[in-house]
Amino acid sequence: MRKILGILLLASSCAFAQDAELVINDLSGGKVDAVDATRIRDNSVSDTRNVLFDGIYIAEKRKGMTKLNTTAVGGGSAIVTQGEYRQSDGTRYHMLASGTSLYSRLSGSEFTVTTNTLSTTYPPDFVVYMNTFTVVDGVNNMKSWDTSTVFTQDATYQPRYIHVWQIRLWIAGDTTDGLSKLRCSEFLDPSDYAIAANPVAKDPAVFDINSEDGQRIICHT
Repeated sequence: MRKILGILLLASSCAFAQDAELVINDLSGGKVDAVDATRIRDNSVSDTRNVLFDGIYIAEKRKGMTKLNTTAVGGGSAIVTQGEYRQSDGTRYHMLASGTSLYSRLSGSEFTVTTNTLSTTYPPDFVVYMNTFTVVDGVNNMKSWDTSTVFTQDATYQPRYIHVWQIRLWIAGDTTDGLSKLRCSEFLDPSDYAIAANPVAKDPAVFDINSEDGQRIICHT
């Protein structure tokens, strides 16, 4: 009797183990967009190829992009650079350069040509300073835009790079002035780069790095 009972128990155990191995989870739960262990069940899969993290660090699927305009800016020319022009009153313009033109967009999907006299030799560089948008291209004199008028900020230099630091404009990469020279404007005056005979702290200054190797100078703070 004991032998028969032992055989029955062994047979039951084998049958139970065999049944557990044959259980196959389906995917009827579909895809889960959020990577959260409490939301991904045994019958679900996570869809996380394009994700961002929310305020509590849960990864969620990125919602995608919205098409801004239907007409190509610049007549099909490549957009080489873009950025933001934020004024002191909070007004924000979307700025971009394509071909020889600088475009601005305040709202909606239409871009307006601000100036069409940029050079295509180098990609333009720009900053926002003293509530104006200033752009350089390494060939022409630096230009500024105050939302109504485009004017020449300085008629001496044609820098390729421009930066704002310590309430001054900093320029570099001028082929006529010297590629290794870094200049800063007068304090609170982006139009003055003249070196005074007896300079004081607020006057313009020039720094010669003395490399003259033709390599670009990039500034950051």
